[in-house]
Amino acid sequence: MDDYKFEVLLIYTADGLIKIRALLLKSDDIPPLIRGALYVELLKENSRHDEVVYSMDDFENIYAKNDVPEYANLETFLTEFKAVVYAVKYFNNNIAPIFGLRNAMQINIAQ
Repeated sequence: MDDYKFEVLLIYTADGLIKIRALLLKSDDIPPLIRGALYVELLKENSRHDEVVYSMDDFENIYAKNDVPEYANLETFLTEFKAVVYAVKYFNNNIAPIFGLRNAMQINIAQ
C-alpha cells in the first residue's frame, strides 16, 4: 500500500446495513471551476469499476463508499471493504492528478 493513511468509517444503521465510508474531499477543498468535470469523472468511474462507488453527501463532500447488509459473511464484507480502499487509492493515483487535487483526506497516526 502507498505511504499515506486514511480513515475508513463503519456505520451500523437501524435498517441493518453496515456503511463503509472514506472521505476523499471536503467540499471546501474542491475548486468551483473543476466541480462539474470532477463529478462527471467520478460518475464515469462508478460505471467502470463494479465494486467502486464514489458519492456525495448533503454537504457536497466526496466519499468512496459501499454498503453491506448486516447478515453478510466475512468474505462479502471484506470484498466491499477492500473495494473502498481500492477506490481511495484509485482516486489518489488516477483522478486527483487530473484535476490538480491533493490525495484523499489523510490522517496522521502515530506509529
